[in-house]
Amino acid sequence: MKQYLFFFLSITCFLVSKAQNNKNDLHLLGSSEMVEIYVHKTLYEQDKHHYLMGFTIVNKHDKPVGTSFTNGYWEMFFPNHWIVHDKSNDEFALEKQNEKLPLDRGRKENLLWDFKTKKMTIINPGDSLTYYRFVYEKKKYFHIRRGEVISIGIDGQMFFTDGEKCEEINCYEEEKVNRIIDLEYPLTVLPIPPNAFVIYKEEYEEH
Repeated sequence: MKQYLFFFLSITCFLVSKAQNNKNDLHLLGSSEMVEIYVHKTLYEQDKHHYLMGFTIVNKHDKPVGTSFTNGYWEMFFPNHWIVHDKSNDEFALEKQNEKLPLDRGRKENLLWDFKTKKMTIINPGDSLTYYRFVYEKKKYFHIRRGEVISIGIDGQMFFTDGEKCEEINCYEEEKVNRIIDLEYPLTVLPIPPNAFVIYKEEYEEH
């Protein structure tokens, strides 16, 4: 089993649209009965100092699915730690992760209430939601040479409901997700889409 050692990364925005990303440019992080979560194999630029990474949530359910971006900075997926290494070397030490939040009775009741009272971001069947988080480390450290790879550890968790059932996808049960994404040489870098909505860390209540 792979093990990884990384440096610290980290922020956000969202857009609801028809699911139309080229899946060759996406890394499947995880899936559930209701949704699939993809990480973009592309770095995005908004300023001269930091890159962003894109996360796309696809509703594969036959009902609208709700999720929330207002319950804390860590209650979504984000790029955490990373390392540049030779492509032939995949042995690293695993970085420390945040504590997993339980999908207990109280959380389920809150999810169902937020869905009923229209406090959630809704993704209709066949649609997707894309959000972007800043990579905390500066661009100047993202230099790789031919034959090298940047391996990035994705962390976090998200909760979903269709108004009847509740579920989660998290990066703490590693056998259920593909949380290591490899960006190979040459890196693909694009301008962030003009309609992207970026929400910074200080706008979240951390807990």
